[in-house]
Amino acid sequence: MKKWIFLLLVLLFSGCYPGVKPAGKTIHVTIYNPATVTVIQGKIVGKRIVTMDGENYVVIIVEKKGRKIPVYIAPLWWVNKNRWMFREGVKVKITGSSVLLKGENIILAREIYSEPLTFIIRDESGHPLWVKVKIKKKHGKGKKKGHFK
Repeated sequence: MKKWIFLLLVLLFSGCYPGVKPAGKTIHVTIYNPATVTVIQGKIVGKRIVTMDGENYVVIIVEKKGRKIPVYIAPLWWVNKNRWMFREGVKVKITGSSVLLKGENIILAREIYSEPLTFIIRDESGHPLWVKVKIKKKHGKGKKKGHFK
């Protein structure tokens, strides 16, 4: 049992598992790699919803020089919350990490530019903006070494 838990933790934190959403928390461990950031320009020719770890993600299909490239945007709830609409036929410029997911070359979007708007999805390091990082503050007496104010 301990071996399985250890193996699961290694997979989660090694970056080779696309995402996890435990009940009650949102933790997104991604395979986004800043070293593989690329920029593509093309036209949206399709869109789909992909379910990963029980969460629906928006994926647009961008055609560039006759090649169709899946671009993973963000969870559906976050796209809807921001009232973003990605229509077929619209020209886009996408900055994101080119990675291999389940044997398919995809792009994990960081920014999408569609005149006159720029949609920011991740920060420069690839951290998704829909994931909030909570820092617990400890109060009380004693040394404050390592605590945030």
